[in-house]
Amino acid sequence: MKTPMQEMFDQLKAAKNDDYGLAFAIDMLLENEEEMLEKEKEVMCDFVEYCDEANRNYQDTEESWCEDLTIDDMFDKRFNTKEK
Repeated sequence: MKTPMQEMFDQLKAAKNDDYGLAFAIDMLLENEEEMLEKEKEVMCDFVEYCDEANRNYQDTEESWCEDLTIDDMFDKRFNTKEK
């Protein structure tokens, strides 16, 4: 899963070599600004729930799988943040 910001950067990268494509991508992003911000909010709320659930599972089972995980680790695990 990618965050809306990652999706936006993918669109801009895909269009950067074509002036018309870049202008079109920027226009599209600006026209969909509110929708993208709402999606970003939903994704972040889902991530908070994901962290809460992982924490509850850890407390319930007392397994050590997540005791060393930071929020950054959990974010990287949840979202595709590494360039391939």
